[in-house]
Amino acid sequence: MATPLNADITAKIKLLKTSRGGREQPLPPGEYKGIISARGQHFSFRCRLPDDAGLGLGESATVDIEFTFPDLALPIFRANGEFNLWESGIIGYGRVLKVRARA
Repeated sequence: MATPLNADITAKIKLLKTSRGGREQPLPPGEYKGIISARGQHFSFRCRLPDDAGLGLGESATVDIEFTFPDLALPIFRANGEFNLWESGIIGYGRVLKVRARA
């Protein structure tokens, strides 16, 4: 069973199609761990993808994102800010919809 997320931001993400430089396979359903690139910096994160289908190439989804080191990442992320999804290169992009306050 996956550990519950303590969401730092909510974002809309979209994967690039393979023909545009994206992955060769879609992201499977459930927890996804990856790297976000924003303003020249990279941050580790995890999120939950839709349980029914994951995230297909060229598709988008709204997800809650938890940073591994939120104290370092959160000063970079603002509502409407853009970022890239990174796996040895850009595989997608996203836009911050909401920044959540940590308790």
